Amino acid sequence: LSASKKAKGTRLVLAGDKNQQILSDKGQLANPFDVAKFLVSDLVHVRLRTNCRNVPELTAQMEPLTGLKVDILKHRLPKSPEGGLELVEAKPGKETKALAQVLRDLLVEYRPQDIRVLSPFGFNSSLIGTLFMREARSADERWLKNTLRNPVGDLGQIRWRSIAKFKGLESDVIVITDVNDQAREFAEGTGKTLGVVLYVGVSRAKHKCVVLQAGGLNDKIPSTASDG
Repeated sequence: LSASKKAKGTRLVLAGDKNQQILSDKGQLANPFDVAKFLVSDLVHVRLRTNCRNVPELTAQMEPLTGLKVDILKHRLPKSPEGGLELVEAKPGKETKALAQVLRDLLVEYRPQDIRVLSPFGFNSSLIGTLFMREARSADERWLKNTLRNPVGDLGQIRWRSIAKFKGLESDVIVITDVNDQAREFAEGTGKTLGVVLYVGVSRAKHKCVVLQAGGLNDKIPSTASDG
């Protein structure tokens, strides 16, 4: 990033969030500033407290969901009545039905390219990944396969990835699937909490985030009606 390829004489601005270390080895969390200071000795720490990515409602609702303190004093984006965090119950065996209904509702207001579906799991274990590895069993699942044709997709499709692979990116709307006991065990097996993983996923959304949950989450966040 510098003409000299050296820190000396180069002006660097690094941004970091210690709660976003979901790719680190188990139990090996680091203090981002200490690491950067070791590499660039004259680095100084500036605390940023203005949120420039998410609408205020979304940031406020992240705290009770994830259990993490979001150290924000003010927001650049204005408040939005339609924005924020929403929990949708996905009952066992009806997860694809719940996802299809959520996406259909979102597509009334948003374009496919403005929506991303994320999961704590990768292709082999996520709700959408396993759907693509078997035959569709319902009209909802056939619709999902047409709407979520592949992980990359095109402008006429909704893209989907794991939370880890979408880290550092953003989208107007984020839908998070597979929020269940298996996701909690998966996160804890890597030395994290499910709250930390959800914090990374939810904070990818600029305007709205919908979480398909299978119980065990903080009930302070209002849920929509059950998928039945």
